[in-house]
Amino acid sequence: MMSKQTLKEIISSNEEFILNHVRGIIKRERISPPGSLNKVVVFYGIRRSYDVFYFAENGECDFIARSDENKLLPIQVCYELNQKNREREINGLIEACRTLGVSAGTILTFDDEEEMDAEGIYIQVLPAWRWIAEPR
Repeated sequence: MMSKQTLKEIISSNEEFILNHVRGIIKRERISPPGSLNKVVVFYGIRRSYDVFYFAENGECDFIARSDENKLLPIQVCYELNQKNREREINGLIEACRTLGVSAGTILTFDDEEEMDAEGIYIQVLPAWRWIAEPR
């Protein structure tokens, strides 16, 4: 069962989300500026069709998209999957999927594409622009 702290709705205005995200980038310095721009674009893309949440327990998942039918889709966003971030991005997605009781998640990047099964979770890696352009 997920705690109230696990799934947190982004209820602030879009501008506040962007400012807070940029402040977080500056403080953490772990997300490259292209990746942060990707997150902002994805946030707007998700908001067109879904309620938006984020996941934070031991790890983090950037966004949880909730459809009108209450289906949940965990989404990680990064500029690219590389040796430095691959384990972190995948583990955050797996933790969110398991906690939320879903069997699939998505990682959106600038232009990476692949499919994988990680610890029983189906993960689809797609370019963010392609995911956003798909009709919902």
